[in-house]
Formats: sequence, C-alpha cells, structure tokens
Amino acid sequence: SVYPFLSPKKLLNLGNKPFCEAFSGSLFFLCHTILTPTCAMAAIYERNFNPHRCNICFMECPTKPQSTLTPCAGCNMVKYCSKEHKKMDETSHKLFCIAVQKLVSVKNTNHLLRCAESILKRSFQSQPKAIWHHLSLCQMMLSKILRRELYEHERTILTFPAVCAICLEYRPEKLTFCAECHQVAYCGKAHRNADRKNHSKWCAGLRLNYYIDNDLPDVFNNIRDSVDIFTEETFQKPFPTDVFELVNMVRSFNIQKPSDASPALELAEEIQSVKVAGLFSCIGTVLHVLRVTNLIEELTEELNVFVLGSEQDDIFFNPITCAAFFCCLPKLRRLGVFLIGPESCDETAFCFSMDDSRFVEVLKYRCLYHEMPRNVNLPNPHVFVAFNSGLHELVGTEQDTWEPTLRSLFDMPNIPIAFTSYTHGEAIDDSNAIQLYAHHAGMQHRLKYIERHALNPFYDPKPIRNPDHKDEEMLFYLNQYISIVVIRKG
Repeated sequence: SVYPFLSPKKLLNLGNKPFCEAFSGSLFFLCHTILTPTCAMAAIYERNFNPHRCNICFMECPTKPQSTLTPCAGCNMVKYCSKEHKKMDETSHKLFCIAVQKLVSVKNTNHLLRCAESILKRSFQSQPKAIWHHLSLCQMMLSKILRRELYEHERTILTFPAVCAICLEYRPEKLTFCAECHQVAYCGKAHRNADRKNHSKWCAGLRLNYYIDNDLPDVFNNIRDSVDIFTEETFQKPFPTDVFELVNMVRSFNIQKPSDASPALELAEEIQSVKVAGLFSCIGTVLHVLRVTNLIEELTEELNVFVLGSEQDDIFFNPITCAAFFCCLPKLRRLGVFLIGPESCDETAFCFSMDDSRFVEVLKYRCLYHEMPRNVNLPNPHVFVAFNSGLHELVGTEQDTWEPTLRSLFDMPNIPIAFTSYTHGEAIDDSNAIQLYAHHAGMQHRLKYIERHALNPFYDPKPIRNPDHKDEEMLFYLNQYISIVVIRKG
C-alpha cells in the first residue's frame, strides 16, 4: 500500500494514480497504485528522495541513523553510506551524474552551482537570496543535455543543494550539517551561530521532514474489520481543536500530539502520529468551515461537500476518515462527497455504510465545475472547498480556469466557499484573487470574508520543505492557511 504524497501541484507533481476499494458495511480501506513492482519501488524512491541522506538506507528503514555519508565523487550533489549502496543507486543516478559532469566540464567550473555564473554575470554566492536564478538555469541546462525533463528526485537535488546557510559555501569538505535536522549546513562555527536564531524556528520540523516517509500509516494497514464506533460517549465529546483530537474521536485511535507528549515521543511514534493525523486534515478543514459559518447547527440528516480542483483527494475521503463527520455531526445520516477537477484520477464512484443508518457516497467528475455536463444532476451543495488550490497562480492569463468557476459559485448566495493554501504569502495572494474575481463579476459589495488567510487549526502536521528560496518560511504544511467567503443575498 502506498500513501501518495500530495505536494505543490506545479513543483512536486508525481504521477501516481491511487484508487480506493471500499466495501459496504465495512471499514476496510485499501490504497493501491496501478504500477508493476519495479515501478512501485521507483515511485517510492521518487516520493521519499532527499539529497542529504543515503536514500537506499532510507528505503530499508526510514529511522535508521546515518552518521557517515560520502558525496558522490562525480557530481557532489547526492550522498551514500557505502560503495554498495552507491552501486545500487546507479540506475536512478548515473545519467544525471554524467550530465552534471559534462556541464561542469563545458562551463570550466568546479561545481554544478557555478555553471550559470557566466550567463548571469555574477557569482551565485554574491546574492544568497537570488540563488534560485542559478538553480533554475542549471536545471534548464541539465534538461537540455539529458534531452528530457528532469525527474522529480533530480529536481529535488537542485532545489535543496548542500551549501552553507549563510555564505553558500559549497565544497563538501568545508561543510558540516546540523546534528539534529541533518538538512542545514554551515561552513564553520561563526555562521552556525549567526543562523542559530532563525534555524531554531525550523530545526524540529526539518528533523521530522528528514525522517518521515510518505507511505500509508501502519495503523491503516492493520484495520480490517468493521466495529461499532458510534456510541453515546462518541457524541458527547467536545468539538476537536486540531487533527490529533479529531483522530482520537474516531474508532479506538489514541495518538498524541508531539508537542504535548510527556515524555517526548520516540521518533517512530512521532512519525506515526503525524502521518495518521495528516490523513484527517481535509475532513477537519470541512468541519471547521461548517462550524465557523454556523452550518454545523443547521445541518440535519444530509451533507453535500463539493471539492473543487480535486486531484487525488479521494485518498482522504474513505471509511476511516469519513467516520469523523458522523462523530461530530450526530444527526448526519447521508454524506455526499463530490470530487470535481480536470486532473481527478478517474471518474469512479463508490459508496459505503458506516452502520445501518449512516451512509457515504463519493463521486468523482473529471472536469471543471463550470463545465459540468448538463445531464449531470448534482444535489444542492452545503459547502465548496478547494484544497491547496493555488488560486492566484494563473490570475490574468488565458489558462486561468478558476475565474469562470468562481463566477458560477457567486450565483449561489450564502454557501461557504473555502480554500486552503500552503504558506501565508500564498494565502494572501489567493485571498486577493478571490476579491479580484468578485470585482470582475460585480459582486465585490456582496462578498463577505468569514476568515481571511487565517491559520487553519486542522492543517496537515507533516512538514514539507519549501522549494521557494524567496520565501522566508523554510517549511510549509498542506492546508496550513484558510480563507472562507460567502456571497450574501442581494
């Protein structure tokens, strides 16, 4: 079973196509990938790749200590624990390594990171905040040599190179990495001290990011039989404040929030807790929207959730996670989840029952919402939500499909429209995009923000390294920020 890594749509686009098998009357949920065993291993390698560790070791055991690592002598961009593991990695690394060596030779430099200096007419170390210019050009030149787009793990190598966090020193023999997170390097004690205050904000998250994998939590693999999860005690629990509390409302889960655990969790326990909690982020986000808009008090037996821009969101709406809706909404009897988006993995539908009186139907439509075929009869929505949508990315371009979709939503007053973002900067841009769309539609005077680029209490706690070197946030989280709007009746 493989838990697909949901990463930024343009930066970390994996090709895995998961599908669900859910059986009526059962809480048996299984994730598959339509891949041969060899391809499946390659997908796991890509999804979990980190240039600052031996990735062969990581595939064997994610929490295995990796103390002595040696840079690849050919490219100086990846590391291995031994000659044996370097040889095992040749299939994935050899062609990229040869391309790096060719580029370095043609540019007459001593490192890949310096290959764009002759084009940009400046040293890549002269402007640390502008290193992304050099990285982008290096990626383009390598792609030209290889005559193909770089693979995901190859882009990761260039996105997070081993350089001093202060001066961008790149020579491996000059660098030492933080002993806690293993992901930030320094050329000496002075620069380590200079970065201490900033690094302390991110070190714990970077450490977890270094060790955590992107596979399905073990607890999901172990659940097979249905159990009675709805009792009077279930419905008497207070509304959860985050994904950890939400998880513990469901079944017999008992996971701890790492920051609240005393004594501190073992690394394997921390990873398991974070992975399980992350799978409930989308459900928690929808419940949060229902609560802050007071819909949670108005709902009776039916709830229809429309997920726009859906890609692989079916992984989050399964018999285990959907139980959280019924735990928080005692009156609920029928849950409809409508996953709508041109990149939806397929158009299959599945239904399952939570017990004799509670049912879930998940339907998928591979199209844009405003282009939904007329012969499709959808029920009235209670809430629209777009997870990590990147609304702002194509504003003002011909490729912008969000504006016509939002225009159609603006015609439905008093229905909450929620959208989440990775970082605070993106959340502000997404919020501004909504306001611009409302202005274009002549609806700006009726647009009301319930929440605007606010921290989402139900964000996915699994840290992801931010590939945007211009952003001050070194880590981001899925569904980290949220904005909620409604169009008031005219």
